[in-house]
Amino acid sequence: MDLNFLTKESQYYGVYLFVAIVLFQMVFIFIQWLIYKRVDYLFYIGYMISIVLYAFSLYKHLFIQEFPEGYSAAIETFLKQSLPLISITLYSGFQRHFLELKTSSPLLNTRVKWIERFLIAFCCFLPVLLFFEVERIYMLQIFIVVCCIVIAALVLIIRRVLKACLPFQRFAIAGALFIIVGSIPTIILGFYEDRGYEVAVNPHLPLMICVILELLTFTTGLTLKSYYIEKEKRVLEKAIAIQNNNQKQTEIEYLKMRNNVSRKLHDSLGAELSIAKMMLSTLPKEKAETNKKTLSDSIKLIGNSIEKVYDLMSDVNKITPEEINVISSIQTLIQNLEPLNNIKWNFDYKLEEECLSFVKRQHVLLIIKELINNTLKYASATTISISIRHEFKTVNIFYHDNGSGTDLDKLSKGNGLKNIKERVTEMDGQMHVYSTPNDGFTVQINISET
Repeated sequence: MDLNFLTKESQYYGVYLFVAIVLFQMVFIFIQWLIYKRVDYLFYIGYMISIVLYAFSLYKHLFIQEFPEGYSAAIETFLKQSLPLISITLYSGFQRHFLELKTSSPLLNTRVKWIERFLIAFCCFLPVLLFFEVERIYMLQIFIVVCCIVIAALVLIIRRVLKACLPFQRFAIAGALFIIVGSIPTIILGFYEDRGYEVAVNPHLPLMICVILELLTFTTGLTLKSYYIEKEKRVLEKAIAIQNNNQKQTEIEYLKMRNNVSRKLHDSLGAELSIAKMMLSTLPKEKAETNKKTLSDSIKLIGNSIEKVYDLMSDVNKITPEEINVISSIQTLIQNLEPLNNIKWNFDYKLEEECLSFVKRQHVLLIIKELINNTLKYASATTISISIRHEFKTVNIFYHDNGSGTDLDKLSKGNGLKNIKERVTEMDGQMHVYSTPNDGFTVQINISET
């Protein structure tokens, strides 16, 4: 068999082999399109159809003995010059969508589209040249000039794309380079053959070999891309597993903390209050008539404290992370405090509880309670304003009272503000405090959602 692809027999088997490889690849890509429904696969299928038609148009004499009536040299010229340009246009569209140039590089995307429009315009202009019966040699020269312009433009674009594309996308660029490398000797050999020179190899052989290499590169690239996707999927699954494990660990630590607090309340504070109550109850009341009321009130107060301790223990044991609701807890606190003083409460909120983790919800609630407690103890305020709003992935907390205010330098030494700052720091948030004597107290806190 003639490896230079010059004899009729070698061309016959060579074209059949080439078409068979392309059709096999076409089936493979069609299956990929059925699975993923990607528009770039449709461009690639169109590209493969066009190169099969181009191969048949070049070697139609191998398969058809008599041509249809009316078939002319003009039609043959049109097919030989338009089909390769249509193939380049479809392949360019595939590359543009596959590399996602529309989002990754809009400027390059626009330039590639201009090349495609230029090729389509030339294909539409070809019938005009044929209609005016432009000589075949001039037609070939115009075709070669167009091909050279497109090849030069594509080389410049490929050079730009290589700098920005991902590793698994470079196989697509390698395929384009194969097409360019194959086109150059084909154009040169075709030009010499048309001028009557004898060539040592079939002009179309380099391009056909490079097209096959491009098809193999594309298949290899798809496999590589699938590997990267699976690898990324495994990494993501591992990260999710670690996150779930950390969440479970946090819940376990929370349960341990809850049980520890409950046990300490029961074994320490609860027991001591009970003993104190019993000791007060055993005092000889007949010898302490003057302190009878004091003793009675003390015993009653300690009894109430014991009940509160056990209520707190019960609440600690019952509560779960999901049951901590910042908004309803603050509303309940305000409802309980409202009858006890003459303070006017303003509570404004826009918060979806799930945007904050359990730990952050707990911190926010305790911060608000600490601020309210400080106001009630020290500020002599008549108005308290609280705002909690979730906007632009940030939870903004605003607290203000119109009380006596304070000197921030002295306030910073106290445990109350220090505890609040520590909680804000644990949440990776930001805190700003504004206050001067006799001018109220304001706190602004910003924390990110989780």
